[in-house]
Order: sequence, then C-alpha cells, then structure tokens
Amino acid sequence: MTRMVTTKHMNSSDILFGGRLMKWMDETSFIAATRYTRKKMVTSSVDKINFKAPVEAGTFLEITSYVKEIKGIKLKVCTEVVVEEMYKNEKRIVAESLFSFVSLNEHDVPQRINYQNAY
Repeated sequence: MTRMVTTKHMNSSDILFGGRLMKWMDETSFIAATRYTRKKMVTSSVDKINFKAPVEAGTFLEITSYVKEIKGIKLKVCTEVVVEEMYKNEKRIVAESLFSFVSLNEHDVPQRINYQNAY
C-alpha cells in the first residue's frame, strides 16, 4: 500500500498519528493474510510495533507485508513501513510490526490453517 501523508494525518506535534499508521499497517497485514489463505481472517494480536522515526506531511509511505509463519489457527504477518521524501530520492524504514491473524470458518469459529488452504 502506498499512502501520501498530508496535514490532515498529523497530531499536535505535526507528525503522523501513530494510531493512523497502525491502522494502515493492520489493513496491509490483513490483505496479505487474506490473499495468502483466501480465508476469512481477523486480527488476533499485534505482537510488536516499532516506531523508528517520525513521519512528516508531504511524504509518501510504502507499507509492505508478508506472511512469516503459520501455526495451527494463527498466521503471523511482518509489515514494514518505508518513508520516501516527495521530491528527493531518499527512503528509510520508519516502522516495523508483527501482526497475528486467526482464520474463521463460516460460523466465525477459529479453524486450522492448512498449507493446502494457502496459495
């Protein structure tokens, strides 16, 4: 996912709200989990988020996610956020996370994720 950070995304310190970035990271992680399994997935926990640097308005964010591990009913997704200056060819990692997802069946009961289910 690529996002342009604007002034409407800022907190009172004129940097990106951490909660907004967490939302975007969760969305990207969810997409990765769902595309991988093609099953109904829900976020079960955020195991870790490291905010490494503030994000200012007028920058682009590139948020990428990949499936790291599958164990039983849980799937772990790593997500990385890179900031890019709008008019400079400079990029740097500003956040990293590890999200856990659970697969639900048609009755919203957790179900085992089989490797055959994943693509």
